Amino acid sequence: MALIKCPECGKEISDQSRECVACGYPISPISEQSVSKAATNQSTNQIKEKNQVAGCVGSVVIILIIAIIIYFVGSAIFSNINNNQSNRTSVTLSEYNQVRTGMSYREVVEIFGSNGELVMEISDAGGSAKTYSWDGSKRFSKVFIVFDGNKVFSKTQAGLE
Repeated sequence: MALIKCPECGKEISDQSRECVACGYPISPISEQSVSKAATNQSTNQIKEKNQVAGCVGSVVIILIIAIIIYFVGSAIFSNINNNQSNRTSVTLSEYNQVRTGMSYREVVEIFGSNGELVMEISDAGGSAKTYSWDGSKRFSKVFIVFDGNKVFSKTQAGLE
């Protein structure tokens, strides 16, 4: 049993009372409709919470894409112009086009002929996402592939011909 305030006089009364003991104001018992409305409000709040989580995931993806772009621009400006000093092989457009969503990191390495450079890693309770980069076959060209749980999630390239 809980105490509630009478809407008429403000005195505290039992939530089980049918009327206020101080002023006689009629108090309606909690109806099934009120309970149903409260349950609907709770469900709506749960949906809002799920949408907030989805919004956070979208924000992480956007931040990841921005970081990739920043990395690409920075590496293009400050990279070693003499590609002969690199031990890694460069990626061609034909090799890039062979990569498909869902492939493993090992499958991509087999196509490209070398390991990628780990550019970024994001981890949470749901798993981890890693972004690797490879140099392209043309000057200032670059390939970025995002792996979600060791599977290709997305890929992008710039400057490959």
